[in-house]
Amino acid sequence: MADSIEDLIAQAKAKYQNKPPSTVNPAPSSSDADEDAEIADLLAALQEIRQEGTTHLPEPTPSKTSLQLPLERTTEQTRQQTYEQQQQAERERKAMAWLRSLTPADEDYAWFESFAAKYASRVEAAIDFLGLR
Repeated sequence: MADSIEDLIAQAKAKYQNKPPSTVNPAPSSSDADEDAEIADLLAALQEIRQEGTTHLPEPTPSKTSLQLPLERTTEQTRQQTYEQQQQAERERKAMAWLRSLTPADEDYAWFESFAAKYASRVEAAIDFLGLR
């Protein structure tokens, strides 16, 4: 396709570069009319080729950024999971420290024991009791 455009342009240039410039405008002859028609045909062919070229563009290859997006999402998800795990470990550490300090003599001890019975673990109950979520 690119060869045909270049061929058409080369043909048009060859016709007009070989003509000496004229200082007098002669009356249009039939050969000038033929040349004008041929130029119009060449321009129409060029426009058609250009239009075909714009409608039949090859599919773009994936850019580096579009290939990196899934990787970046995965990396971001991993960071988020790591952060959440660290936050959970910190909540558990604080809850366990509070549980170690809780004694039967504390006023909250009996209430907490009945509260914790509804949870899978005393640590989870302490996290909720202390409002660490």
